[in-house]
Amino acid sequence: MQKTLLTLCLVLVIPASLLARTSPGKELSLPEVLELVLKRNPRLAIFDYELRAADARKLQAGLWPNPSLSLESEEFSGDRSGFSDSENTIQLNQPIVLGGKIKLNREIAEQERDVIQWEYETDKQEVLTDAKKAFYKVLKAQEKLKLAQKTADIAQSLLRVAKDKLQAGAVPPLEVIKAQVEASRSQIALLSASKELEVERKVLASLWGAETADFGSCQGELELEFSLPSLDELKQLITKNHPLFKGLETSKTKRDMELSRARAEWIPDIELGFGARHLEREDANTFVAGISIPLPLFNRNQGGVQEALINLDKVDQEKLSIENRLMRQLNEIYPSLESLQQQVDTFQQTILPNAKEALDIATEGYKLGKFDYLNVLDAQQTLAQVREEYIQQLTQLRLVIAELEGLTIQSLIED
Repeated sequence: MQKTLLTLCLVLVIPASLLARTSPGKELSLPEVLELVLKRNPRLAIFDYELRAADARKLQAGLWPNPSLSLESEEFSGDRSGFSDSENTIQLNQPIVLGGKIKLNREIAEQERDVIQWEYETDKQEVLTDAKKAFYKVLKAQEKLKLAQKTADIAQSLLRVAKDKLQAGAVPPLEVIKAQVEASRSQIALLSASKELEVERKVLASLWGAETADFGSCQGELELEFSLPSLDELKQLITKNHPLFKGLETSKTKRDMELSRARAEWIPDIELGFGARHLEREDANTFVAGISIPLPLFNRNQGGVQEALINLDKVDQEKLSIENRLMRQLNEIYPSLESLQQQVDTFQQTILPNAKEALDIATEGYKLGKFDYLNVLDAQQTLAQVREEYIQQLTQLRLVIAELEGLTIQSLIED
């Protein structure tokens, strides 16, 4: 018995020190968590570089080609003496881009930047969904820890009652041993709940790039009032709000411009030249001018136009693919939402109140000698199990709603 009590004391000390170590810093609400993630998430930070690179490409796309300077000397040496009869020309040549190609290049680069922006919005929603789910998992772990602490307190209270009854000669020593075992088990469960909370806190902190959980507890409630919209309403919200669809609209505009650019490619760019020539024999200066015009006889960028047309048609297929994927996700989520909501209502209205009442009756009856310890233990374990299942159901409901909000890009509950 002394060994059992020593083990119990050791288990009691461990969770307290663990909780003290894992709860520094300020408490965080869900909006504060989402703000931290938006500011510091490493995945989202990459897009700042992507957008800056797109701005640089846009700048480059709007630049004219550089002129060239040519030097030419004719009629020198050979049967002539040195450069005395040579003709020396210096000429500046400037390519002239026709067909609005530079303007189209600039507009395509601008649309490319917008496509990256929508990619950022898509990734942002995925990261925010992950952050919501991690936040609710921390809330779940906190509730499980509270439940484990409450269960441990009840076990300790029952242990004290058993000891008092043993001293009064009302129960055999076996009852006290059973109570001690249950108290030790409850402390082990408390330690396990503490460890789980520590893990979930680290997962949440990692979403804003922290290596340790540099915050206190999370402020929030798992319980919620939720009215499930109809399936058609949710489908409309997804089609209207999801950044993947908005990104496809931008992508289609970009593909249209790329088609225009491909068709403009057959319009040849010309090169204008102007310079000065010095005639050594006459010691006279003259001017020269010229124009170079490519003839698009064979290459009219037929392949480029065909590729642009294929890419334009590809956008429509991509839209169908994305719509199919998102709607499939919705169809998978929706039935589970209905089921979870019904289960949570049943727990709230029936199961939890009955389990709590059963424990109250068993505990009071044990104190009065009407029931033995096994009745109390059974009621206690039933309530603990019911509460844990309730927390699990609430968490699952929160996680599924978070996924649904990530699809509709709209808050569906008010915390």
